[in-house]
Amino acid sequence: MLNKLTYFICFVLFLGAVHSTQAVPFSLVPTFDGHVSNDNDEGPDTSPGGSGMHCRNQGGRRRVGFVTYDLSEAQSQGANFTNVNFSNYGHDTGMVNVYGVLEEYEDLVGAGMTWNTAPGVQNDPTPAVDTDVALDLADVTEILLTFNAPARGTRVSTDTSEALADFLNSDTNGFVAFMFAPEGNSAAIVRTVEMGEEGGTWLEGEISGRRDSAYNPAPADGAMYPDTWVTLSWTAGGYAVSHDVYIGENFDDVNEATRDSELFRINQGLTFYIAGFPGYAYENGLVPGTTYYWRIDEVNEADSNSPWKGDVWSFTVPPKTAYLPRPADNAELVALNVQLSC
Repeated sequence: MLNKLTYFICFVLFLGAVHSTQAVPFSLVPTFDGHVSNDNDEGPDTSPGGSGMHCRNQGGRRRVGFVTYDLSEAQSQGANFTNVNFSNYGHDTGMVNVYGVLEEYEDLVGAGMTWNTAPGVQNDPTPAVDTDVALDLADVTEILLTFNAPARGTRVSTDTSEALADFLNSDTNGFVAFMFAPEGNSAAIVRTVEMGEEGGTWLEGEISGRRDSAYNPAPADGAMYPDTWVTLSWTAGGYAVSHDVYIGENFDDVNEATRDSELFRINQGLTFYIAGFPGYAYENGLVPGTTYYWRIDEVNEADSNSPWKGDVWSFTVPPKTAYLPRPADNAELVALNVQLSC
């Protein structure tokens, strides 16, 4: 029944989206949901399962939930997300804070994850077992939403959240992950997709209109790119006729650049641009060990709102030597049996 439900929800959503620019409701079931633990029952190297996503911070239960969604079909419509909320099927009530997992860490969220591998929780070093839940806020956004988990056997939608909608609209790869953390000494549990048709935290809201700015960059924002030339590509905003391309080596310079700047490379109709190749920016090749920043402004001279300034994306050409040592350089070793890697 769950697969049939997923298909029905997505079909209704996108059938409406392609025939109308008005707001169309959507509801998506998770691609993954579960929790990680740092207590005596489920230790930090355990990958818990079951039909409950625990968000708990009480003696014997130190647990944080995670949930992911596939946004790729919605993004293919170039749509904006609005009026977004979660719909939870309850088991134990309690207050939950929702954080967005930053894109560079979201691939850590999935089947087999543990407290010691999850983003957003303290695990370097891991706190003593069964101590208060400790978060690593460098891996996540600020709180996007706070809700009270529903009573057992009931499904309730949270309030809508503009911050939650902004997080969805900022996504560049069609995949989003969230961390559900207990507030204070909360002991909330919501049902996961393992429960079947009634389970799972549904992501709900509306999609409407067309995006003004370019999106879906390739390489993905923040990616490591191993070659000394690269084809940059993007999906055009809904009103674009042409595209202004900016590339540089400093975030602020690229963010503030105008057509008068030397970082303005070209206005073109194509949705790709080659950097590090003769006739293009950095025609002598990209430099290993360098981070490059780029921006696409969407242009339509017939529209008074043009140009639509784009986000600043980046990619890094790794150095020729080994990089990203683990533990980090000069890090204090907290155990004798530490595995070194690079």
